Amino acid sequence: MQRLPLLYRIVLKSSLIWNLKIALKRYNQVLIMQRSRGHPIVKKLLFPLMAAFAIMANTVTYASEQVLTNSDAAALMAKAKEGGVSPSQISGVLSKMKGYKPKDAIYIPSGGLYLFQDERSQLMAVTTDGRYSLTGGSLVDVIKRKPVLTVEEIRNSYFISLDEAPFPLETVASIPLGNSKLKRQAAIFITLDCDGCMELVKKFYADRDKYRIDIVLVPSPGEPKEELRRLWCSKEKGKINNLDILRWLMGSKSDIEKRLLSQKEAEECPAEPLVASLMLAGIYKLQGVPSVVRQDGLAGNGIPKDFDYWLNQSVEPLLKNPFETN
Repeated sequence: MQRLPLLYRIVLKSSLIWNLKIALKRYNQVLIMQRSRGHPIVKKLLFPLMAAFAIMANTVTYASEQVLTNSDAAALMAKAKEGGVSPSQISGVLSKMKGYKPKDAIYIPSGGLYLFQDERSQLMAVTTDGRYSLTGGSLVDVIKRKPVLTVEEIRNSYFISLDEAPFPLETVASIPLGNSKLKRQAAIFITLDCDGCMELVKKFYADRDKYRIDIVLVPSPGEPKEELRRLWCSKEKGKINNLDILRWLMGSKSDIEKRLLSQKEAEECPAEPLVASLMLAGIYKLQGVPSVVRQDGLAGNGIPKDFDYWLNQSVEPLLKNPFETN
């Protein structure tokens, strides 16, 4: 799988703002730089430990149910003032923490948090993928624009189907491929220059009676970005059609090249569909190409070797309570 340098960074920041014009401006600024350095992988948070501290900080319980009592906390503070707390002094508190079992829990791979402080010194946390915001104990699903009151509600809305995405496939640079009698099964994200993507498109084209997918074209820095803009603008202006683009992606370019608009003409076309492709990739946290998103929102960086098995794979294991032992 070929990584998408710089592009993911744009999507992460822009998805928090939800402004297509700002995203377009940033997109153009970064692509002009013509660089291709990799974006560092964000390490996953240690969920059980962080969850324990979050519960201790935010949960109000009856005295008989408390895991860490006020006297425990006072004793720790006193020891800290005297010259530090040793592991032996907090072992009792840690053992109580280990015995705590929340009613329900779910792991959210957000990648981290942005913390904002307003003029009244109140804090708001927003996940770096822009999905959730947390203020005063209230959690909001930013993408679905509704408050989240229970873990079960997160579980039920965890995956964003392609039909529910803020950037519908009809608004991005996408080409339908396959059997129109079938319901769409997935969307595959590629660039014009990604390794193995030509063979991938050929494979799905050969099996077009079996599958119904959308090919989402994502711009990449340099000449491929300009080439994609020419290609897409030519389709928008009626010079070529979807089948022509599929043929182009499979290597048959000579006849199509003659019908493309010039680069100067293409620059006059709006680039919003190309930016929307980037934004959609960011919604699903895609970090490279080719990548795939199933119709129900299950995403994979790379293409599964057993694509048919993946299309029918259950998502239930991903939604389980990580503290559950049964």
